[in-house]
Parts: sequence; structure tokens; C-alpha cells
Amino acid sequence: MIFSTSEKFKVVSIDRNADLANIYVKSLQKKCPCPNCLEPGYGVHSYYIRKIKDLPAFGNRVIIYLRARKFCCRELECPVKVFTERFTDHFVSSKRFTSRAQTLLLKMLIEAGAKPTERLSLNMSLTVSDTTLLRWLKVQPMPIMKVPIVLGIDDCTEQS
Repeated sequence: MIFSTSEKFKVVSIDRNADLANIYVKSLQKKCPCPNCLEPGYGVHSYYIRKIKDLPAFGNRVIIYLRARKFCCRELECPVKVFTERFTDHFVSSKRFTSRAQTLLLKMLIEAGAKPTERLSLNMSLTVSDTTLLRWLKVQPMPIMKVPIVLGIDDCTEQS
């Protein structure tokens, strides 16, 4: 299940075709802070639909259509006049995959490589290119390495 009962999303409808499930979702957030000045926005300016790929369900591709709102900023000095509501858990800004789908694909990428993950993702009903996978890998933070306490040198030879 992608949403728990405590989250701020409501599934409006679900369309099912032969190999595709379209899930239409809307936000139930009461207010949304401006990303610049952090003041809560007022009044809905407009709406737009985000198309986000999710993990497959029963062998079918799943696409979530999220109806996101745009708000007006209250602060007169704020340079941002209209902003889009942000979601932290499942739908990261400007991403076309859910967080859980991207996490799974990144794990596969690290284990298998870009081309094999691209081929395997097709079998999983997720379509992603190898260049997209490599771009995701490039922006991942480097793992923190432990500093060795004892360092030994095995072969020490002098060159002349």
C-alpha cells in the first residue's frame, strides 16, 4: 500500500486497462509553506497534474496522477509570488518516479549496472533508461568511509 491512513492523500479513482493501472490522487494538506520565506500560502492559485511512475502491482504498470495545487505567497517582500505545494515522502519535487520505485531501481543499479537494470526494469513493468539511472547515481551522496585506526604497510621496496 503506497499511502497509510494518516497521510495527506486521497485516492480519487483508479482506471485499469490490460497491463496498466492509473491511480488518480489528490492532496489533503490544509496549508503549504512558501519554499522561500516559509510563510503559509493562501488561496489556491491553480492546479496541475503530475504523472509519476510507481512500483508495479500484480505485473501491471502503475502510474499515479497527482493533482497538485499552486498557492500564492502572503509576504509582499518575498520574490516568490506563486509556488507549488511540496511533498516530502512519496513524491519528491520534479521527480517522475515515486521514492520507493527509485530506491529499488538504485539498489538494482548498484548491484547489476545501468544496462542490465534497464533490461530488468522492463520485465518489472517499469521503464527507465540507462542514462536516467546513471544520472540518479551521479547525484547520490558518497558513503561515509570509516577512518582506519591502524594502518600497515606490507611490501616496502625502494626504487632507484
